[in-house]
Order: sequence, then C-alpha cells, then structure tokens
Amino acid sequence: MINAEGGSSVVMRTGGPPPVARRRRPVSRPLPGVGRKLLGRDEVVDRIGATLENGTPVQLVGARGSGKTVLLREIAVRAVATGRDVVFLTAAGMPVEDVVQELFQYCYDADDYRPEPDRLRRLMGSIQALVVVDDFEGSGEDLRTLLDAMPSCDLLIASSQRCAAEAWVAVEIAGLPHEAALELLTEELRRALRPEEGPSARELLEATMGHPGALIQTAAAIRAAGEVVGTTPAVLAAAVGARLSESARLALGVLSTLPGLGVSAQLLSALAGVAVDDRVLSELFETCLIAPDPLGYKASGELAELVTERAGTRASGAGLAERLVPWVRASSLQAVVDAAPVILRALRMAAAEGRHEAVRDLARAAAPVLGRTLRWGAWHELLTLGRTAAQRLGSAADEAYFAHELGVRRRALAVGAAVGVTVGAAVVVGATLGAAGGEAAAGTGAGKAVTGSKSAIAGKPLVIGGATAAVAAAIVAALALSGGPKPSGSPPGAAPNEAGVSSILEQPITPAPDGSSPSVAVVPNNEPQPHTDSGPPPTRDSFPVGQRSFGKTVHANGYAFKVNSVRAYRDSGTPRLDVDMLVTNELWSVPNPPPWPIVQQGGQAYQGVASQAESYPLGKAVPRRLDVDVEPTFTWDDAVLLFPLFGGRAEPASIPLGGKGKSVELAPRTVTFHKTGLQSGAVRLTMQSGLLRGDAALGADGEDNRNESLDMRGLDPGQAGLRVSFSFEGNPGPSGFHFGTDAFTLKLPNGRVLRPEHGPNVAVYPDSKSYSRLAIATQVDLPATGTYTLTMIDGDGPPDSLTFTVG
Repeated sequence: MINAEGGSSVVMRTGGPPPVARRRRPVSRPLPGVGRKLLGRDEVVDRIGATLENGTPVQLVGARGSGKTVLLREIAVRAVATGRDVVFLTAAGMPVEDVVQELFQYCYDADDYRPEPDRLRRLMGSIQALVVVDDFEGSGEDLRTLLDAMPSCDLLIASSQRCAAEAWVAVEIAGLPHEAALELLTEELRRALRPEEGPSARELLEATMGHPGALIQTAAAIRAAGEVVGTTPAVLAAAVGARLSESARLALGVLSTLPGLGVSAQLLSALAGVAVDDRVLSELFETCLIAPDPLGYKASGELAELVTERAGTRASGAGLAERLVPWVRASSLQAVVDAAPVILRALRMAAAEGRHEAVRDLARAAAPVLGRTLRWGAWHELLTLGRTAAQRLGSAADEAYFAHELGVRRRALAVGAAVGVTVGAAVVVGATLGAAGGEAAAGTGAGKAVTGSKSAIAGKPLVIGGATAAVAAAIVAALALSGGPKPSGSPPGAAPNEAGVSSILEQPITPAPDGSSPSVAVVPNNEPQPHTDSGPPPTRDSFPVGQRSFGKTVHANGYAFKVNSVRAYRDSGTPRLDVDMLVTNELWSVPNPPPWPIVQQGGQAYQGVASQAESYPLGKAVPRRLDVDVEPTFTWDDAVLLFPLFGGRAEPASIPLGGKGKSVELAPRTVTFHKTGLQSGAVRLTMQSGLLRGDAALGADGEDNRNESLDMRGLDPGQAGLRVSFSFEGNPGPSGFHFGTDAFTLKLPNGRVLRPEHGPNVAVYPDSKSYSRLAIATQVDLPATGTYTLTMIDGDGPPDSLTFTVG
C-alpha cells in the first residue's frame, strides 16, 4: 500500500494476472523535430539500416552535439514511410527497468501493470516494431536486459559512451566530413562566407571536430550578435548573453544545470521562478542555446554553458529540490513521472551540497508517485537518497519511513518476479487525521475515535498478480493522532505508524486454515486512546438511542451516496451508529469499492466498517450499511457525516447529522457546448460530452473507456475536475503525426488560461487516423460555473476555438 504519510505495505490476495490488450499501433513520444536535412551521413544510415535488417541491435555512439538525434530521426522516418511501427523514447536519466516498463506501456494498454520477466518476454515477443531509444545511459548489462525484454523488436539506441554487450553492434560517429561541415556552416549563417573568413572557418571546423551541434550553435550566435566567423566563444557568449532577458537567463541557468534532460515549460517556470512563455523560449531558440526535446526543452552545446557561467544563473541542487516539492504536490502523476530524471538529478546535487533537508523533503514528496506509477528504478534511487539524508539529519522517523518503503519494494519485487505487478483498481480507505509525519495511535475495533483534522487519503492498490496469488498495495488512509503518543510495543527501527496500522512488512505470509490462497491483513494497533476531557465522562445513559431520516445525496470520489437514515443503538452494550445508504458508482469503469465516510463529533472522528459487496458496477445503486462504533459521549448536536476526498486537500462532502448547517453535496454540473466541433490543420474534433465534478480530479479516459477516470492525487483546494470528451479524425501523411495535450488551451470564466493536465497521447497514421473517444481533463477554479473557451491548434493550421457553459 503506497502512502506518502504512513508508509506502504504488502498484502496478499487471490487472483491471477490481469488480461492486457495490445494497442493497434504503439503509442510513444513523438519523433524529435529537427527541421534540417541530413548532411554527410548517408553511409552511416545505410550501415545501420543493413545491420537492423539482419536482426542485430545497434548502439549508436557519439559525443553530445555529434548529431545522434538527427540520425535516429532519419532512420525512424524512413521506417515509418515503409509502414513499419516505430516506438521512440528519450531515456535520459532513466534506469533500464523504467525504460523497459515505459516501452511495454507504449505497446500495451496496461498503464497499471508490470509483468514478471517471463510474461513480459512473451507479451513483447508479439511486437515487431523498430524501437528507437535516445540518450540511453545504461551499462552493457542494461543493454542485455533491454534486448531480453524486446525479443522480436529491432533495437536502435543512442549513447554518449560505448557499452560492451554481446549481440550488439556499436556504430560510432565522429564529426562531419569537411565538405558537409562547411555546407552546414554556411547554411546556418544564412549567407556565404566572406573572403576574410575562410581561414577562420577552417579553424572553426577543426576546433569543433566537425560536430554539427557546435557548428549550428556557433553560426546562430554569429548571426544573432552580428559578429564574423573567427570570433572567440567568450566574445560570442558575452554578446549573446547581453541580448537575453533576465527571464531567459534564469531559464537557461536551470537547463544548463540539468544537461541532457528535457524539462517541460511548466516545470521550467517553477524551477526558474519566472514565467517561461513563448517569448522567453524564442529568445533561447534564436541562438540555439536550447533544443526541443520530447519532454520539453534542454540546454544545447558549450555556448549555453558559457552564457550561464557569465550570467551567474546556474541553479543549486538544493534550490531545485526546494522548488520541486510544491510542484510535485500540485502536478499530475504523468507530469511527475516525466520529471523523474530531473527529480533524481536535483536530489543527487542537493546531497552533494550537504543540503539533506531538501533531499528528505523532495524524496518524501515524490516517493509515492514513483511507486504508484511503477517507475521502480527511480523509486529505488530516490528512497536510497532519502534514507541517507534522514540518517545525516538524525531523523529516526524519516529514516524509518524510507527503510520501510525500500523493504516494501524488495518484498513486492520478490513476489513480482514470479507473478508480475499490477496497480489494481480497488481502494482501501480511511481518514488522515493528523499532520504529515505525525505519530499515531489507534484504538481497537471498528470506528475507534481519533482526534484530529478532517482530511483523508485514498488510492489505487498495487497488486502483484499470479495464477494463485497477488500482492495488493494501496494508499491506506492514515488514522493519525496529531501530536499524539507513539504506539507502544513498536519494534526497534519500525516505521512511525502514521497510518494508525501496524507494519505488516515483517509479518509472515502463511496459508489460511482452509487451504485457500494466502493473505495478509492490516492489523490495527491496540493501544487505547486516553480520555482527554477535563471532567468526568458522561454516563452511558446520555447516549441518544434513536433514528434520524435524511434522504440526502452527496458526491465523493466519483460515487453518489444517498444517505437514507442514521440509527443510534447499542450492540451488546457498545454505542454504535448504523448508516443506511445507497451507493452508486458514477465514474469508475471497474467496480471498485468506494471510500467510506467517517463520523465527526465533539472533536473526534469515528471510522466505520461497511457491509461487504462483491462489486459496485458503473451506474448501479447498491444498498450498503455502515456500522460505526462511537463513544458514550456521542451526541447528535454537532455530529457530521464526512466524505473525505482523495488527496485530503479539498473540502469534503458532508451531511450534518444534528440538523445544524447545510450539506456540502459537491453535485456534478452540466456542460453545454455552443459549437460542436474544432478544426485545425489535419485534425478535426467532434464534441461528445462534458463533465464537471466538485468531488474528483478527473482523468482522460482511453478510447475504449477501460482506463480509470479519476486522478488519484485528488483535487487541490478551491478546484473542481473538468473533462471534455470528443471524437478525433486526422488526415496524416505517410509518416504520421502525434496528437497530444499540448494542442489545447483552456480559458476559464475568470480569465485564467491553462493547458489541460491530462489528454490524448495518440499516434495518427493513414491506417489509424480516427479515434471514437478521446478526452482532455484538468482542474479548474471554483465556483467553476460560467463560460469556457477551448482552443485547439494543429501545427499545420490556424487555431480554432469553441465555447461551452458550465451551469
């Protein structure tokens, strides 16, 4: 169970490996846009093509700026033109196990599944694509791992260092031949060489060793600064730097601190502390100080380093880490996954600087996301860095958390090596009733009172599935006592029990007495809660036996809860509430059990136990009863039934049980389109439906509507979830194109303009140019009612907009 606050755990359950659907065409990162013709590389391209044709994997080796990416793109484009499936991935900063996982998810519609090695090999054995991996940083052993996982694919990777690996052929590229280098230089200068520049041009070709990246950047700097060939790099750097705005210098400083890593404009803005808009990017592109990357932008060449040094804008690791913490907490799962190499680089730098607080804070913020999304190579390094930082700080609680998470990872992988890993759809929920990092104590039995706040955390469990057993890991909500005592009887070195449950990592897994599949339960701590009232507790006779009717419906986490009545009674002397309700799954495409409400009264919160149901099918009302043990001091007057939302940050739905105050229903809102379609360039969209929810952060479903429709990170305060669904028709050329979230902007009723957090990520080819159902989804500002403007732009055409109203 992956939990940012209380730590994760491993639980056994029955079930086999999930079915997985192979995609019609692999969906991957778009090919890098280069925009320049290939010069002097025909022989290399032909050699690589012949080697791949013979079924031999190729490692393309060359220094930064030698033109590896342009070569990869040329080979990929030629393959696409022949009708070949091509999968492209930029792997800078990615451990090989995460590279393999990403490639698997590009080919199969199984974002929440990590197959065991043998099944992975069988599944990928049916894929006969050209797999192109740029910026691969692994070892020879990693190359063997990649080849073993992709047995039927042709593999082409690019690296700056050659790796010794059997079965691979290394093709090394140096600078361009003299004639090609000279042609490139004059093309980039956009003029012929002046007579006096001839000797200097020859010296430049020798100094750069004909590397195209250096030639392109030098020519751009000469052109922008109005200098001549032969100007020294230091003079060019000074001239170029003087032309840049302060925002451009700060953005370049961040990218130069993270060489080789792609950074999105959104993340770059957060790290630089300034708005990185089109104007800023244009400044940097004009002199080729940055280059496009499938994930955003990256620093380019020696000149970028020189400009950064002169400006003094290089970022520190601790500074990056401190700005990453709020960004991680506010960003989507996919955005954090894409930024994992940046997060790890910042952690390593901050650790080298001795800024252990920054390392610990960022590691704790990002660990649940990397664990939840099965990027377990990055997760392992992050946890290791966090644990070391906690040791240096002398923080036993933090060290125990990271050690606990590392143990969960080892345990899950040990089982997963045999049966595979899936992030399943069931949710195990409780209430987080304390601050992050606080220690917890919980009473015995269902619904024991815990003092604290009203937030709650819930998430999708991680399931390791096999033919006879599976391991589930879910965000188990903390029942944390804010500032309370540490549970007694905790073993030395055990993780602080922020979730109010004892660690099950060390508990043995044994067969059940009836011989059924093994299981592990989450065992609550048995330390009783101290009575904190200053006076004597009321007598048992004060408990208000009786029933109250409500008939109210509230919405929480994609479910509708119609609360019919609440009955107060005694069961064998124990004061108890019986909450009778109808539960309707409104959003989930799989029949998950819902997160259950809690009862708050008199500064205490009571967690109940629901009657069991096999499933909660989409759209079906299921009757359920919630039994909640309460204290004899319970009264109706200030009692509230709370429905905490995923993430625990947004205001929960609620029903006052004492009749005082209004219910918070979080009812969904209707969306009315004023125009039914969008047309731009080669893309046409036809609007199908819109949805606004005040109870859930929405995700963008897949075409077949089998993906979960919720963003498990939850809503931010003051936000609602909006999703717009549409059909898609494209008019691609032979090489196809990629269509993604970056094609959209959304203007809110309050005037704010944003890009959707979630959206399509599809490859469009002549034989797969339409999709019956795609969507964009994002969080929008409350009250969320009013008129929105959705704009779509395809690179080959003018933008098109439509408006819609949320009522």
